[in-house]
Amino acid sequence: MAKRKKKITKGVTSPAAKRKKKKSTVQSQNTKKIRPSLLAFIAVAITLVLFIPSIGNDFVNWDDDRNLYENENTNGLNSEHIKNIFTTDVIGNYNPLPILTFAVEREFFGLNPTIFHITNLVLHLLCVLLVFRILMLWRLKPLWAFIGALLFGFHPMRVESVAWVTERKDVLFGVFFLAAIWQYLQWIRKEDKKMWRYIFILILFVLSLLSKIQAVALPLALLTIDYWMDRPIQWKLIIEKIPHFLLALVTGLLGISMLQSQGSIDGSADIFGFVDRIFIASFSLFTYLYKLIIPYPLSPLYPYPAALEWYHYASILLPFGVLGLLIWSFKKIKPVFFGLTFFLVNVVFVLQLVGAGQAYLADRFTYMAYLGLFFIICWYLQKWTGTNIQYQSVAIGGSVLVLAILAVISFNQIKIWKNGETLWTHVLKYHDDTPLPYGNRGYYYREQDEFLKSIEDYTKAIELKPDAANYYNSRGKSFFDMGNASQSLNDFNMAIRYDKATAEYYINRGGAFAAANQLNKALDDFNQGLALNPDYANGYLNRSLLYFNIGRFELALQDYDSYLNLNPSNAEIWYERGLVKRQLKRSREALIDVTQAIQLNPNDPKYYVERARLYKIFQNPAAMQQDIQQAKALGGTIPTDL
Repeated sequence: MAKRKKKITKGVTSPAAKRKKKKSTVQSQNTKKIRPSLLAFIAVAITLVLFIPSIGNDFVNWDDDRNLYENENTNGLNSEHIKNIFTTDVIGNYNPLPILTFAVEREFFGLNPTIFHITNLVLHLLCVLLVFRILMLWRLKPLWAFIGALLFGFHPMRVESVAWVTERKDVLFGVFFLAAIWQYLQWIRKEDKKMWRYIFILILFVLSLLSKIQAVALPLALLTIDYWMDRPIQWKLIIEKIPHFLLALVTGLLGISMLQSQGSIDGSADIFGFVDRIFIASFSLFTYLYKLIIPYPLSPLYPYPAALEWYHYASILLPFGVLGLLIWSFKKIKPVFFGLTFFLVNVVFVLQLVGAGQAYLADRFTYMAYLGLFFIICWYLQKWTGTNIQYQSVAIGGSVLVLAILAVISFNQIKIWKNGETLWTHVLKYHDDTPLPYGNRGYYYREQDEFLKSIEDYTKAIELKPDAANYYNSRGKSFFDMGNASQSLNDFNMAIRYDKATAEYYINRGGAFAAANQLNKALDDFNQGLALNPDYANGYLNRSLLYFNIGRFELALQDYDSYLNLNPSNAEIWYERGLVKRQLKRSREALIDVTQAIQLNPNDPKYYVERARLYKIFQNPAAMQQDIQQAKALGGTIPTDL
């Protein structure tokens, strides 16, 4: 029997297949209709809407004081302050560009927290825009670059970098870092390999380094990009980046030196040795990886544990697993190798192998590093939907759901940065066995004149750390502000008992002695404090008040002089020195001082009243009347002798 031949119907497609193909084509065409620039704008707009509440937040007493509102170098945009900004550190950190931006904003807008939060948000939005462009150049299609930009924009681990004014350094370094990557991606194309672009990349790198030391990772990040962009692995890739590596090395060494000089590299040096720090680093790496998927818990502070737990030791398996994955994926799974190495080079320097500060984890450390992991996620979503176009709706729907969940978490996390109370109350949800959050919340309450709450928090901090001189000192100040000089004396005595080398404790106890009318003891403490620290401005201020009250005006003047040499922008002290000089019949010098007070603060009516008195002495009635009218306009009371 002859075999029956199969009938071949070349080019014939069933109606169902045609409909399926047509539907897939329509879906594909619909995604192409949206212009990349529009998607970038939408990503920025969504991030903006989500973070809008952050601009209503206040400053927080978590380094905002040291970096901004108590930082003398931000108070007045002059050459001396600018020089100091670029030649000194703040709490061991050398990040002059963020401090300079603070000085500029303070010069034009004062200490209005809304302005500072707006700037942080604008910088973050620029980062989102750059991320979208970079992901496109990393061969992601517009739709998945859009998803990646949204992940970068409002993943909950972003909140700390945007909603915390101090972390201006994160978003500012991010702008320059990402701009450098964007330019580098242009430069490595043969047609764009021009020297001006290479120099521009170096300039962006320097600006990034001046914003945050974490930018030292850029040359390593560029090498990972070389791999992904199919540049042949040759020595010339390193040679062309020698200037970048040298800049990173110098900045890194400078940063470590400054941290050491301020005692910031000590966090747990007395407890944890180098071997322990390997486990701390591996646990930090584990934490950052799992929080990509499960961002919980989220806290502004993750204090060092009293001792390492089993899970710290168990986490040492992770680096070996990551290393194995890198070796396996080097040639076989290129997107994984690239994204993971980009993550690692940007996070490796903050894994606390060298301890710095009071915490061993921080959400903000992932600001740049997560870009590599976001890329992996989006790449495989793109690959999955590219080969199975019918699953595109499923992938988009799933992405929207995940992004919605992340948005809700981020929105709630922004609220905790409202002020010092909300911040430290949130920290205490997770770390109520740590004195620092109690101490910092106590400080916030004292600044709000809620002294009983302040004392309660300081007492809790002391219970957790009975030998902490700073908490006795802080509680003593709360008692003093309440008018309880005797109780404040007890606390200042305890502070000095545990720390005899800190000038502030003696100065504060001197103030308590003065309030109790024990003037000789007060003077002894002021002298002792200033002997310990001749640059302690408040010591001169307190001693000058004592001298003024006992009529020793010449000595009071000497202390005013010393204080103003250290803090020349305090209008009140210029005014008070003017009062003393008038008492000493040095009226012309008094006029100079009071005029300086008015220049520093033109809104205090009593300054004009005092200058009117001086003009009366000089028999200048026109100037006297002008100052009297100005004092009245400001709501001042005019004494009968004028």
